[in-house]
Amino acid sequence: MLEGSLGATLLSHGEWFRKRPAIAYATAIMAFAIALAVRFALNGVLPAGFPYLTFFPAVLLTAFFCGTGPGIVVAILSILSAWYWFIPPAGTFALDSQSAIAVLFSLPFSPPISSSSM
Repeated sequence: MLEGSLGATLLSHGEWFRKRPAIAYATAIMAFAIALAVRFALNGVLPAGFPYLTFFPAVLLTAFFCGTGPGIVVAILSILSAWYWFIPPAGTFALDSQSAIAVLFSLPFSPPISSSSM
């Protein structure tokens, strides 16, 4: 049914990455770095309250193409980066009630997104 379609092509690329764990994890780190760089570039443009905007696509695409493990790595790095740099008070891992909600909000979404590649 998917043969010859875009979906089949994407699935075969994902299979290629999942059979090569070193490349999959390297790709995951690269996807995270790109998402972080884009987030820093958009920091002045995005309104407050969007600390994870560039990270969600990185987690989703990494999990789809590279597998659950690399997706979880990107999710963890993304949560920690957003927490440190983009959730007030920025530059610390301190949690006030507002930042605790922002960090806790991301946790339930990361594992389901990462495991969606299976």
